Amino acid sequence: MKPRIGINLDVDQSKTTHYKVNRAYVAAILQAGGTPVIIPPCNNTQMRAYVKEIDAMLLIGGRDYSPERYGKVADASVTALHPEREEFDFRLGAYILTRTDLPVLGICGGMQWLNIFYGGSLHVDIEAAFPGLGLSHRTVQHIPAADHPVLTEAGSGLRKIYRRKVIPSVVSSHHESLDRLGRDIVVEGVAPDGIIEAIAHRLRPFTIGVQWHPEQHFSNNKRLFKAFIKAAAQRSR
Repeated sequence: MKPRIGINLDVDQSKTTHYKVNRAYVAAILQAGGTPVIIPPCNNTQMRAYVKEIDAMLLIGGRDYSPERYGKVADASVTALHPEREEFDFRLGAYILTRTDLPVLGICGGMQWLNIFYGGSLHVDIEAAFPGLGLSHRTVQHIPAADHPVLTEAGSGLRKIYRRKVIPSVVSSHHESLDRLGRDIVVEGVAPDGIIEAIAHRLRPFTIGVQWHPEQHFSNNKRLFKAFIKAAAQRSR
């Protein structure tokens, strides 16, 4: 049986409430050899039942977690997640990280969530925190796909996965960045301007976060997803 990978969902509300996920996340898991398992917001009994059926967890990106969760104040740059998603992300993530040994891959907001959960903080807005930084980290209307290289840390798990000192180009779309690191969180990669782009938990097996969107360019990031699926497969035996 192929490893089953949990994927959390975004929540969008207009006239009605929608649960949704970018197809690229699902496609990346399928291409890497896993079986996606969509996990919607639900009660604790249902949540535990879902978690029993998966071999790893993918935490997706999205809008912004409340800065109040890490001791800061929201400004005009913050676009809040739907409260239902934020509440469930923290409940689901906390259960997985404290009650299981499931491999975890956090992408963009998922990486930021990992750092927040372990007591870290974010810069609420990169441009406000680092005026004139120069390097673009955010996809905007006139830049359809912001991209930049990532420098992997010597001896890091990320360097072992990618087998290179520099990942030449990643798809970037974020206005927040990591500030204070959470407990036992270590830096695995940085942008040329010093912005943290990848982290890992130094004690927990395969708990990795990347600030970029590897699912948007699978061929360039196949090694990351293959390593994630391999970790899930080893656990499921």
